[in-house]
Amino acid sequence: GRILVRREGPSAAALEHLKLGARGALTSDPWREVAECCLGLGELEEGVRAARQALRHDPLAALSYQPRGRPVPADPRPHRVLGQLRRQQGQRGAAILHHLRASQLWKQSRGDRVIKALGRDDSDLLWVGELHEELGLPREALGHYLEAAKDPKLKEVAEEKARRLRGG
Repeated sequence: GRILVRREGPSAAALEHLKLGARGALTSDPWREVAECCLGLGELEEGVRAARQALRHDPLAALSYQPRGRPVPADPRPHRVLGQLRRQQGQRGAAILHHLRASQLWKQSRGDRVIKALGRDDSDLLWVGELHEELGLPREALGHYLEAAKDPKLKEVAEEKARRLRGG
């Protein structure tokens, strides 16, 4: 299933394989992958259910942890995909909450375990800014854009969005 999604992008066939792999899974990754595929296919309700399953199976209480190990304890990606799904559903408030939670998990990982395993990614802050902007809350959006600009990969885009909001 994973190989199908990577090679061909999300497809109904890939989704079926991913769902078979997730059925009975006790870890978060297979469920998150189903949710991500559903997002790509526009299967929003099914994606939300899969993302919730991923959250239920997060190994947050793992006593031992290796950075390259999977699944990642306190993985922010299920919240990220839930935020994206909720945004597609027009539920901006729920999207903001999930993206903020994902952002906090990137930052609060004990011993930087999430960053060691997945790398730094503050994209959720950028999306929270966009969502606030969509809600007509430019000051809140600006704060999130400025925070996202601290991520070197997002610096240029986030600073441009902040400049636009400032009118410059």
